[in-house]
Amino acid sequence: MDIFSRDKILKQIQCEIKKNRNNMVSELYNLEKIKDDNVYLREVYSDYKSYHDYIVNMKKDQEIQILSLLHYLEKSMLEADLTDRLTRQAKHEQQVLLGKLSEVRNELSEITQKAENIKVVRPENIKID
Repeated sequence: MDIFSRDKILKQIQCEIKKNRNNMVSELYNLEKIKDDNVYLREVYSDYKSYHDYIVNMKKDQEIQILSLLHYLEKSMLEADLTDRLTRQAKHEQQVLLGKLSEVRNELSEITQKAENIKVVRPENIKID
């Protein structure tokens, strides 16, 4: 398998993961609206909610691990007497990690904002003038 094919497959997988995550948030919203009417849907809603919370916690853990790696790299660069080549390589790795950190933070923000923007409209909350 050549690099182009592999990258294409990886992009497709990432796209599907994002679609599934977005679908999960919208399904969570739909289930929130109708779960009170059906006992079985309460369990499904609970499962979706648990999965949502799991994803959020996983993204937070990724963020913490990347920050830890960045701290370690920074500390190593300061303490070690590195050659020019090793310094450039360490700075490149630092940039890669910062890019990943930004990506994880954006995903986490996207997930949490979508969940926060979901407003449940219940009949008792509707005001009629």
